[in-house]
Amino acid sequence: MFEFLDTTVNVLDKGNDRLVLTERKKPSIDFNAVTFSYNDGKRPALKNLDLSIPSGAKIALVGQSGAGKSTVVNLLLRFFDPQTGSITISRKEIGKYSIQDLRRQIAAVFQDTYLFYGTVEDNIRVAKPEASFGEVEACCRNSNAHDFISALPQGYQTIIGERGVRLSGGERQRISIARAMLKDAPILVLDEATSNMDASNESAIQESLDRLARDKTTLVIAHRLSTIIDADEIYVMRNEHIYEHGTAQELISRDGAFMELMKAQNAG
Repeated sequence: MFEFLDTTVNVLDKGNDRLVLTERKKPSIDFNAVTFSYNDGKRPALKNLDLSIPSGAKIALVGQSGAGKSTVVNLLLRFFDPQTGSITISRKEIGKYSIQDLRRQIAAVFQDTYLFYGTVEDNIRVAKPEASFGEVEACCRNSNAHDFISALPQGYQTIIGERGVRLSGGERQRISIARAMLKDAPILVLDEATSNMDASNESAIQESLDRLARDKTTLVIAHRLSTIIDADEIYVMRNEHIYEHGTAQELISRDGAFMELMKAQNAG
């Protein structure tokens, strides 16, 4: 524990500019020739990555494990900084914003949902502590979580245990979606948000995610390719860079790397 507490933090605030995003002007995101390696350069993850997410667009990243998809998310949230290149939001380098202000503008739903010991309401309200119960309940209805929460012994006041051990994977994910809805940030990141779901859960959760993504600039990392067919642009990653990109129809017609992934998934 002491070793962990003594660890040097490498990602620090470089600036204190406010990141103010209005409802009328949704943010754009650009990765410009970004290169990043883990372990002090020993494990390459991205090489000269160029990626553009226009204002209000839904962009998907697909590719085999280790292609660098989750690294894109880690860099956008400034868990790490790239060795070279730049990342901008609305044309301004993200390092000029305070880390807290940057992350306040991004809502994320990850493959593994972290829930802490406390009530269901507390776990959702962490996204917006000042929210009313009515706001919390409305988000739960929109995320298809209200019915199962209401059926719990104490409803929204039910203690769910460390990491939500008393809930199923689908129930934890719906709480995570409700949390992101309550935050209502203009940038949305979905990182393998349905990968652990069975077919019955996936349909309800995908419906919730579609509601969540409305009117937001959205980055989706997907394992199940059926969930991103409607994306404005799909980027296929291979060997730490973008191998091909286009709409689903364009990529299917090329019969390239995207179709290889589709065929492998269908065979599975």
